[in-house]
Amino acid sequence: MRRVDLDWSAGNLLGLTAGALILGVGAFILVARPNAWLNRGFFLLALADGGSTVIFVLRNMTTDPVLRVYLMSVYWYFFIAFLAALALFGLLFPRPLFGDDARGWLVASALAPAGVLVGAYAWDHTLFWAPVVRPGGDVAFLYTPLGNLLLAAFVGATALVIVKLAYGLVHDRAASWRRQGAYVLGGMVVAYVPYFTTSFVAYALVNPQFYFLTRADVGLLYALFGVLGLVALAVAVVVLRLDDDAFRAERRFLLAAFAAVLALTLASAAVPTGLVADLLQNVALLAYPILLGYAIVRFEVFDIDARVRRVAAATLGGLVAAGAFIVLENAFEGVLQENLAGILPGEFAAGSLAAIGATILWSPVSKGADKLGRRLFPDLKGEARRRRQLEIYRHGLEGALADGILVDRESRTLQALRESLGVTDAEHAAMVAEITSRDRREAAVATAA
Repeated sequence: MRRVDLDWSAGNLLGLTAGALILGVGAFILVARPNAWLNRGFFLLALADGGSTVIFVLRNMTTDPVLRVYLMSVYWYFFIAFLAALALFGLLFPRPLFGDDARGWLVASALAPAGVLVGAYAWDHTLFWAPVVRPGGDVAFLYTPLGNLLLAAFVGATALVIVKLAYGLVHDRAASWRRQGAYVLGGMVVAYVPYFTTSFVAYALVNPQFYFLTRADVGLLYALFGVLGLVALAVAVVVLRLDDDAFRAERRFLLAAFAAVLALTLASAAVPTGLVADLLQNVALLAYPILLGYAIVRFEVFDIDARVRRVAAATLGGLVAAGAFIVLENAFEGVLQENLAGILPGEFAAGSLAAIGATILWSPVSKGADKLGRRLFPDLKGEARRRRQLEIYRHGLEGALADGILVDRESRTLQALRESLGVTDAEHAAMVAEITSRDRREAAVATAA
């Protein structure tokens, strides 16, 4: 079998790790609440996002022309699915645009164009991109105007998510929706916006005439990168102007997210090269599943702290063990060279020794990961657990009341939630009275203003 050499640089390792973590977060959300339609939808988004990230990084890690073309071919299927899932997520989270009744046609509006694009791509890849062989045998990829149009759709989908979530921060009446939107908005801003802003400043500083002397679709695409940066800046101003004491922690989190984007963009401006921009983009992408994981743990409806700890421990231990295997295999192979005393192939011996080393490391790594999980996500007991249960129910109740009337379907859902959390009739009535009284006061203040 022909050996394929891969580039295990820091940027590529960050990208692979980010893709794996995104897939892990998506899988956990599905396992935590497999019957929730929004959880299923996010799993599909994470599958497309994490899968496309891993495949794209693997394409960059190899110089084998045949393998690069194959990985590029597969990547675009995932990329089209990712665009549809991202737009759909922006339309549906944390509650559907135009209300629950619009969910069906919102799903159709995202999936129908994606189906057409997948069909067109399967018919002819060259409608979107074409391989170009450079001197020396290296393969590059030239995007067609239609391919650049899809990249522009990525800009639009990102802007849609940012604007939709920012609108919810200001106008949603349910505090639980606002808080969920705030943390997910922060994670997505850090994940996606630097991809555009770092590339924009790198081109603008090194080759500003690029926007005028290149093909019109290419120049327009990169100009849209800058436009998205302005959209993110406008949303940051909106967040900065939010005046709500109860929303203070979420506001700080969001401002920190926008500050991180600014820092990454300035770093790209300081060293405006494609290599540095790629590294910064992978750093930002790695932060995304970490921030999103925090949001999931903080706002999951049912008590999943124990499961979070076990999954976090297993994931961390597995990643460390896998990383140790890769490092040890390369180290042993470098030492053993081609053969081990002329008896065993060096590649086989290196893999065997690396596996033994990774197995030895597994026990202390898994124990350390479990301790970390217990510290980050401790079990709630006594009064603290009861406060958490009431907070969970209050989030669900606020969401139902925000639509005005508790219909039968929502009442049954709340009843099931009440039974699972042990919320009494008196506690339920007190929460309803408090929330409706607060809403009436806010409505009166708005009318007076």
